[in-house]
Amino acid sequence: MRAFAERSFLLSSRAGDAGETYRQVLEGLVLRTRDPQRKAAREAILTVPPIPKALTYLWRIYDRLRRRKGGNGFALSPIEWQDIDAFLRRTQTDLAPWELEILEMLDDLYLVDYSKLQTEE
Repeated sequence: MRAFAERSFLLSSRAGDAGETYRQVLEGLVLRTRDPQRKAAREAILTVPPIPKALTYLWRIYDRLRRRKGGNGFALSPIEWQDIDAFLRRTQTDLAPWELEILEMLDDLYLVDYSKLQTEE
């Protein structure tokens, strides 16, 4: 799950001022690259490790939570316990402690990836 999330976050991050995602930039480069080795290297970056099918539901829950969480004007805010609690109550979902840990891990990975982007600009 971790490898899938890290690659997904990387590819969906914005690349520069143009507003394109890193995935869009790489796909464009792959189309224009003539050197087979460079093309293969770029295609390898575009390859996302498979998500464990048994955990797909947690990825969907995380995505739903993250899409509704904004920032504070300076940076993105982490998904907080009250966000998770409200989601679980409203959707009548019950998660085990290990499932909550995975949601926390996913959000931590996302926030680290996002903060790296902000420091590079």
